[in-house]
Amino acid sequence: MPQSGSQLLSGVFAGVSSSGFTLARAGASWTIAAPTGLQLDRLDVKRSLGRISAAWQVDASTPATVLEACDQNDPTVCRLGSAGGEQVAYADLHAPSVTFRLECHPPAPDDDLACVGRSNTQAWVAIYGATARVEDPAPPSVEPLNISPGWHSGSEPLTIAASDASGVKSVSATAGATNLFDKQQACDYSRMQPCPAGVWESVVVDTARLEDGTYELNAVATDAADQAGTATTVLKVDRHAPAMPENLAVERNPDGTMTFVWTNPAQGDGRARRLRAGLPAAKEFFEQAWFVPRCEPRPAIGDLDRDAAGVRKRPGGDLDRAAGGRILLRIVDEIEQQLLDHHLVGVQQRQVGR
Repeated sequence: MPQSGSQLLSGVFAGVSSSGFTLARAGASWTIAAPTGLQLDRLDVKRSLGRISAAWQVDASTPATVLEACDQNDPTVCRLGSAGGEQVAYADLHAPSVTFRLECHPPAPDDDLACVGRSNTQAWVAIYGATARVEDPAPPSVEPLNISPGWHSGSEPLTIAASDASGVKSVSATAGATNLFDKQQACDYSRMQPCPAGVWESVVVDTARLEDGTYELNAVATDAADQAGTATTVLKVDRHAPAMPENLAVERNPDGTMTFVWTNPAQGDGRARRLRAGLPAAKEFFEQAWFVPRCEPRPAIGDLDRDAAGVRKRPGGDLDRAAGGRILLRIVDEIEQQLLDHHLVGVQQRQVGR
């Protein structure tokens, strides 16, 4: 990520000019460091380093590598860059920092007072401008989304929280292909960390923009290097009442029991479901039904009476089991309750062949 950072170290100058003595290994240093979690990939710097006394060493280095130096292997008078500054590029650094240092180094290992004071400058580090390119090895971290489980309608609150070493450039939220939220952050690419280190956005998810169904809800944060971090959860939307069940039927099981079968239309998840509910055993079921021969007109529902047990029966008392007739099943209160438990509304009638 480019850094137009002439203001970073503009006009820094350090020179040694003293009438006193400087102890061995004493000196000063200045460091250009990437923000925590980042590394310097390249540093273009306009600088002038040098010395005119072998008692001083001057260098530019990372924690692992000396980039350039005037040290014991160089002539006494050593200059890196001309007066007023000369541009140099430190490439492929992969390091957290670059340090510019000048130190007193005695000519003999046992000489503690080797750097004798002089009235003129003995060594110097001058930085006139620098541009750093920062390496961001990781995408933003996005916290888990806080949408509650289950089905939703209306407006739902959502919090998006993200952080990154180089800063968070943008945050967005989508449900399937629908964009729910998108916000760009204010970034200043003249800084080592151009964008805010962390963001916290409170979002309202309007389910009116979505069809009933199940969606993958994604929150995405991008950093200053355009790397993306994502948090994902499931959003279920159901804004409409269920449709009436379909294809109601009664089936006989091999063991003589009866099963009530119907289809619930697709609700939210896009899938219709075929459901089954067991009825009383055949004998008990037939005792709760009334039988009408094929040739006999079906009595009106209002003509039906209940016996002492509360079971609806045909007028005339005895059940007619005439051969060749049709069975008209009137589901009684017990079965009505089973239907209501499966979201069926009202009592339904159906003729089945005997």
